[in-house]
Amino acid sequence: MKKALRILFAMFFLSSMAWAGSPGVTFLLRSGQKVSFAFAQKPVISVSNADLSVSVSGVQRVSYAYADVQRIYLSDDVASGIAPVQSNSSQQSVTFSWQDGVLGASGLNPNEQVRVFGLDGKLALSGRAQADGSVQLSFSSIPQGVYVVRTQGGLSYKLFNK
Repeated sequence: MKKALRILFAMFFLSSMAWAGSPGVTFLLRSGQKVSFAFAQKPVISVSNADLSVSVSGVQRVSYAYADVQRIYLSDDVASGIAPVQSNSSQQSVTFSWQDGVLGASGLNPNEQVRVFGLDGKLALSGRAQADGSVQLSFSSIPQGVYVVRTQGGLSYKLFNK
């Protein structure tokens, strides 16, 4: 009964509060796990059957079994875990090229590492940029398929080796 009153109390505050920051909901689960959600709009918590669900603009975003939830916390600012993108004019401009099974990259920092991973996460190829900021990686020794190319500076993209 106490749990039901707490949840109803939380739902009341959630629906009646005017939120200044990023509205958020934190579920403390019986397993000890703490799960937080940040929303751009005010969320609505509802209880139906044996589930608790969080909806935004009428669209259900997440649902938990009522028996698995120990507490619900409401807060004005829940960290989303996504860092904002920083624009910086000093960022390098890397150019990739593909010709006859050879991946070329220019505009890298000297000695910057470029790695190629298979979709299984295993390293397939790697190389380091020369003093002029270029590197050449031959795909002739690896099987056809989809690969992820990642620079040491954090730039990455997918490539299909036919």
